[in-house]
Amino acid sequence: MIYFYTINGLGNQIWQYLSVRYYAELNNLAVTYQGHLPTLDDHDTNLFVLDQVFTNIVFPTGDTLYGTPIVFNNVMKFPPKSSISPIIICSLSEHADNLPSRAIIKRWLRPKPVTISRQYHTIVHIRLGDWFKLIYGNDTETGVKHYQQFYHQAISNLDLSNAAIVTDSPTHPLIKQINKYNLPIVSNTWLYDWHTIYQAKVVVHGISSYSLWSAYLGNTTTIYRPSKTNDLTKYLKTKCGATTKQPYDVNHHIVDHRYIDV
Repeated sequence: MIYFYTINGLGNQIWQYLSVRYYAELNNLAVTYQGHLPTLDDHDTNLFVLDQVFTNIVFPTGDTLYGTPIVFNNVMKFPPKSSISPIIICSLSEHADNLPSRAIIKRWLRPKPVTISRQYHTIVHIRLGDWFKLIYGNDTETGVKHYQQFYHQAISNLDLSNAAIVTDSPTHPLIKQINKYNLPIVSNTWLYDWHTIYQAKVVVHGISSYSLWSAYLGNTTTIYRPSKTNDLTKYLKTKCGATTKQPYDVNHHIVDHRYIDV
């Protein structure tokens, strides 16, 4: 038996759900979902939201296994509820190697329909808010520099005739600095914005798994991302550890769209 918790927002919950479900099905184990764990920096993601987005979130009910912990690499372990029952929580995005094929993922994750007012060919996703603060803290000057560098270069390569910016922070000064082409800004509910990205053919996703998964599951054919040598990527690796697979390696591993590195 795997007792499973989720943590953080939609993008991370997708990683966690897929890797745990896949591992359980490969090993004929049952999964019991235990709930969503709050985090101190989660001001708006303290909820399990997968069932709000997808129609068929289920967990395996295979043979139960007692007394043997189920361990992933770099897993965050919590005290067991009893001495014989293992409890795990899958870490955020280090488990690309434990994910099933894209065909299986798209069968397991079927989005519920959401009506959006306009469909854009190209979406530039700029995540600031909690993520920007988590990575850069009080060093906003460095963050602004990295974001400007990546987004200016990415946008300069795009056809902007039917393009928009999707962001969680529409009034942030950085949005105005990046948006030199006066693109329309979409900033609705997190679910509406996710579906706006889902419908696009071209996505600039930066370093957010929120937009990565939307593009992966949706209509996107081309994704712009920070390259290995981009300052945004290198800074993130210094913050998250030298072995982290975000944002470059994991994305390359699971997404078989056309990638353009910036």
